[in-house]
Order: sequence, then structure tokens, then C-alpha cells
Amino acid sequence: EGRGNGIKTNIPNMVDVAKDLARPPTYTTKYMGYELGALTNLGIMYKYGQGVPQDYSRALACYREAADRGDAKAALNLANMYSTGTGCDSRNEKEAHYWYLKAAKQGNATAQYNCALQMAAGHGCPVDGTASEAFMRASAAQGNEHAARVIAIAAEEMMSAEERAAAAAFPFPLGSHVLLSGLKARPELN
Repeated sequence: EGRGNGIKTNIPNMVDVAKDLARPPTYTTKYMGYELGALTNLGIMYKYGQGVPQDYSRALACYREAADRGDAKAALNLANMYSTGTGCDSRNEKEAHYWYLKAAKQGNATAQYNCALQMAAGHGCPVDGTASEAFMRASAAQGNEHAARVIAIAAEEMMSAEERAAAAAFPFPLGSHVLLSGLKARPELN
């Protein structure tokens, strides 16, 4: 397993491939990572017509090849195209879920968020609240603000009326340090 240019690549027979090429495993891992990143970037270029004529079918082909080889970003982009129906005959939530799930399992925070939303609503997959929550929390843990907001809203909705009243009366948790410097009064609020 290598990281190349930031893309998680999992090639189970990497040692064998390296031996066949008479190279160290780190060399082939790095090469494969760059190749996948380039293929994904080519897909982006075709999707948006950047330097090449816009061609959704070529974008899909580039994303699929890179995603099949383990590129999480390509899997996310492929899922997005299936989810919106871009370059496809129509929207395909089941296919979108397959690729979101593949990228989510590789640790892509955006794919984890989208996969969690699909699992919560049953779009392209059966409803699975437990897995949905796990992916939402994993996405939030990586800094996805949308996921963190969904978790905060869900937590607030689960609070009892008494807990909400107590939280509203004292908006800062005990032990928190709140910095209030640099604030200016707004006359319209007085």
C-alpha cells in the first residue's frame, strides 16, 4: 500500500510486480500513485473541457479506470457523475453508492459524507443508520464541516426539552474558554 501523490493505492501483488520490473517495491508504488493521479486529472479535464474538448464519456472512462485501480478521488468523481446523471443515460443511485462506498472505505472524507447521506435515506442502498452514523463521524473527524454540522443537529434533536433549556441558559460548556476580544456592539441589537 502506498501513498504516491496523496492517493491511497492498494495493489496486493506490488512486490511481485516490482520483482518483474527489477525495481524496488517503493519505486513501483510511487509510479502507480502518480499514474492514477494523472488519470484522474485527465478525467477532470474531460469533464470540464479544460484544455481538451468536453467529453463526459471519456471522463467516465478515465475515472473508472483509475477507480478500478484504487484511486479514491476517481471513485468519488465517478460516483458524483452517476449521482447527478452527468455523462450517463440517467441518474443511477445504486452505481453512485457503489463508488461512494469504495472511496469512503479508502478514507475519502467527502465520499464518507455522501455515503452516510445515502445510507440514511436509502438512496441506492438499504437504509443503514449504524453505518451512516459511522461514516458521518469518520468524515467529521477528518474536518468535513458539513458532516460535523449534521452530527451537531442530530445531537441537538436527540436532546430532551430540559437539556435544550439548560443548554440555552448556559451556552458555553463548563470548562470552556471563550475569547470575546475584538467584539463591537451593534446598536440595532440594543
